[in-house]
Amino acid sequence: MSDHPDLELAQQTLRDYHQFLQQQLQHEQAREDADEETLDELEEHLQEIESEQQTLTPAVIHKALTVYAPFLQAMQ
Repeated sequence: MSDHPDLELAQQTLRDYHQFLQQQLQHEQAREDADEETLDELEEHLQEIESEQQTLTPAVIHKALTVYAPFLQAMQ
């Protein structure tokens, strides 16, 4: 997979999205009235991203660039 033209961009996008999710999780954990369902969803999504970072299939690269990247851009 190291020859995919968008590999580096996808890897950086996954790192950035992972960092975003970690920040959201930490923010929710710090709340006095933290919502357990939200915490569970964030932790589950973090695990999904970590798995995607390990596999980096063409489908994961596509998802990183077409789902996560636009989301991160919109958050800026």
